[in-house]
Amino acid sequence: MDAILRTIWRMLISRRKLLEWDHSLNAHHKEHKDLITSYRSMWAEPLSAVILFGVLLYLSPVRLIAASPILLLWCAAPFITWIVSRPLINKAAILNAEQLIFLQKLARKTWAFFDHFVTADDNWLPPDNYQEDRAEMIAHRTSPTNIGLYLLTNLSAYDFGFITSVQFLERTHHTITTLQKMERYKGHFYNWYDTQTLVPLHPKYISTVDSGNLAGICSH
Repeated sequence: MDAILRTIWRMLISRRKLLEWDHSLNAHHKEHKDLITSYRSMWAEPLSAVILFGVLLYLSPVRLIAASPILLLWCAAPFITWIVSRPLINKAAILNAEQLIFLQKLARKTWAFFDHFVTADDNWLPPDNYQEDRAEMIAHRTSPTNIGLYLLTNLSAYDFGFITSVQFLERTHHTITTLQKMERYKGHFYNWYDTQTLVPLHPKYISTVDSGNLAGICSH
């Protein structure tokens, strides 16, 4: 209700703070960082419970039997919210030797996909997928998300010791060089390209999600 009423007020009446936005995690911490703050931000629930309790007590006390559990929950809502909103205590994972070996093998197999399929034949761009069942088939298309993920795997492979620094620089250089050749729209990559011809696939469109993934991964 708070969000709905704020939106109606700002869009139809005040026309102010139309671009105000706060991500949920930050708002979450600000509103419920302690019990008092939680009750201050959620005062409407306990107040409504007290008012309804008084009204029912005056008009129909027998109905309090059915209403009391709900009214108690309303009174306890800020407390419950505060309890579940407290930051989790991060516990360091302690892995045994078998688990470490499993994860190392999984990482190596994951890198093997990019190591094997990202080649000059595909202009050093990662294919979208590889099919084994029935017939072997490589999907010679890629997206900004795929490209960003591949660039990140290059760095991860170097960190894990799968490739040398020279190999890391060479593979990254090849992909960046290809990106500079690809057709774009006002600086934005299209969402799908043929990895062998570098031609954008139809229908040509821009995906803010995929572009954001590429930008976020590269900036990280």
